[in-house]
Amino acid sequence: MKSLVKVGGVPVAAFAALLATTAQGAVATAASAAEPGGVDADAQAGGTLRWQEDASAATKSWSESEVYYTFPVRQLARPVNRVSAVGSAGTVEVRGQRPDGRWTEWRPVTGNKPVVAPYSGTKIQVRVVIDNPAAATVAVPAVTLTADTAPASTATSGSTIQAAPTFSIFATREGLVGHTTANGHVIRSNDHFVALPSRRALNPNDGVRDYKVRVCNPRNGRCEDAPVFDVGPWNTRDDYWNPSNVRENWQNLPQGKPEATAAYYQNYNGGRDQFGRLVSNPAGIDLADGTWANLGMTNNDFVDVTYLWKG
Repeated sequence: MKSLVKVGGVPVAAFAALLATTAQGAVATAASAAEPGGVDADAQAGGTLRWQEDASAATKSWSESEVYYTFPVRQLARPVNRVSAVGSAGTVEVRGQRPDGRWTEWRPVTGNKPVVAPYSGTKIQVRVVIDNPAAATVAVPAVTLTADTAPASTATSGSTIQAAPTFSIFATREGLVGHTTANGHVIRSNDHFVALPSRRALNPNDGVRDYKVRVCNPRNGRCEDAPVFDVGPWNTRDDYWNPSNVRENWQNLPQGKPEATAAYYQNYNGGRDQFGRLVSNPAGIDLADGTWANLGMTNNDFVDVTYLWKG
């Protein structure tokens, strides 16, 4: 099946995860003193780090429904666990590096929704997402961010790292050799990657593999660990592998059930996806040709999927 996201784009720098939960309050304020590309010394001395991400440093890719501008990884002067942002035309999303070196999923931090993690870190990454491919040529303004350390008690549940979950998910074949994935990867013959219906776990196209799944064919026991390079099938905001309290959409569905699966079998959402299209199969993952062949797949079918960055 053709993944929902599939259009050309310039290879995009790293993106793929973030500081786990949303806290209330702590609205960031724009700072004229924030220096593009660096942390404002006055703000740092006052207990809050403040900086601007220069739009000229961002790399860009786009899909059928979204445009991505991703900034380089930033090393902060000291650990923080709360990040806020203002001053962008799109949705500002942030991810942070855990103490064990892994990256969390991307989360929005625009306006009065700062991100708070139950741990502190010094590396974060920012991207701006615009939900309009027609805006691909529009210049993205510099983004002003603030970061500090919030009390641990402000972090909500859903942030603790548990064992990586495994679910039985209906898989379809992506194919589309020569097309471009959401992260800017040009699909090759016998390629090895997967697509998931959420941008929260999308790998960069720079050799980094922060987000992988282990896909196993229960009919023959064959497995492969494959990186997430694309967004789809059907939906783009259905991180069904997450618990309902942090799932972006469809929070009344059980963890591990893709919206498309519920729409197909139970007429959930009137049998339609987030775009109003009638769901014609229950797919929650797309497999590239090489992954498909390596698993010995002959037809679209259910596979066991483990979301390795979660555990």
